[in-house]
Amino acid sequence: MPFPFQQRLEQLQLAELERASPGLREARRGLLGGLDAHEDLRHGASQIELLLAHRLCSLEELRAASLAAPAASERWGAYRVVRELGRGAAGVVYHAALRGQPVALKLLQGAGPQGLERFQREAQILSRLEHPGVVRLIDAGSWEGVPYLATELQPRGSLEHADLQLQPGAALRFVLEICEALKAAHAAGIVHRDLKPSNVLLRGDGRPCLVDFGLAKDASADPLTRSRATLGSPAWVAPEQLGQARSVDARADLFGVGALLWFLLTGDPPFPATSLSELLRAHLRGPAPLPREVPLTPAARPLVEGLLQRCLAGRRALRPSGAGALAEELRHCIEAQQS
Repeated sequence: MPFPFQQRLEQLQLAELERASPGLREARRGLLGGLDAHEDLRHGASQIELLLAHRLCSLEELRAASLAAPAASERWGAYRVVRELGRGAAGVVYHAALRGQPVALKLLQGAGPQGLERFQREAQILSRLEHPGVVRLIDAGSWEGVPYLATELQPRGSLEHADLQLQPGAALRFVLEICEALKAAHAAGIVHRDLKPSNVLLRGDGRPCLVDFGLAKDASADPLTRSRATLGSPAWVAPEQLGQARSVDARADLFGVGALLWFLLTGDPPFPATSLSELLRAHLRGPAPLPREVPLTPAARPLVEGLLQRCLAGRRALRPSGAGALAEELRHCIEAQQS
């Protein structure tokens, strides 16, 4: 049972949310009516109410965020906004300029206390990581109550939309550079936990650059993840992250490397599925063999297929022992593809 002060805090939060969303009061009444029929669920009513409230308010929050968002050529603190690059439920990213230097300006909006803490931790992590394969932090802080962080701008966008169509040798070299960046992150006690094509940007020379460490696990800091939480994008993350995200280690990122390599070679995620249950069953079966259409040399095919089978293994004990070991395997694959 929650303590009285927790109940009062939740009541105040709900009252505030009701004022923001006119449809919440009616939905809340229907929800509680259904809970009354289940004695064992009543004690969780306030938490369920809050979840519903946040869901119903999401459109209002995004609408308010868009109204308050800076327009093109407008000044926002020390920054001049050029254009919007993208937005999600908790933030917006802009192409902006700081004293003439182009940057990616990320503003946090509509996030709760944990979202704010993750945002601040991302800035701390980026300030510690100095590697050409990791996006460089330029500035972080808060202006008029809005937290922000600014990183170097990568105008070519993300791997998700790049349509690179790399040949296998180039794909292997691309993933090797990602692996080297992860090796540096892991040495610093950082596990990314959200490797996917949209979190890999392309530098001007086409080399990869890892971004979005908002879900990263930092061994030097207190955990922010509940013991049975799910983190990351299900189609791309290791199966242990689907319910046990707090317990993951660096081998979850090695799964992510395998998923990115599969994507570069085939254009698809390694485990296509339309539901979480279907995805979990696919993990139990393991990855399918690489399509024969992927133009690997006879010497490279067994090496690449074996590497993918190990990286994408459902049991993390079967994956490579670390980013350094995986990098060495990738080099052998590259040599075999060139022979």
